[in-house]
Amino acid sequence: MPKELNKPLLQKVIAELISIRKAKGIKQEDVCFDIGVHIGRIESGNFDLTLTTLKKLTDYYETDLASFFKKIKQ
Repeated sequence: MPKELNKPLLQKVIAELISIRKAKGIKQEDVCFDIGVHIGRIESGNFDLTLTTLKKLTDYYETDLASFFKKIKQ
């Protein structure tokens, strides 16, 4: 049975990831090169993000999961 995406939640997560990345002046290519995460696929909204990958990204962006989720809750 294929996984069903929670599109509204995924869109909020993606929007926050994009916001953080752009605020830090980091290009998608830099993320891929530095930590091996193809952020372009994630930011396209067609890829279900794992918690492990989200943690890797928040660490890279120098934030924590609690702060990240607090922002998307608003």
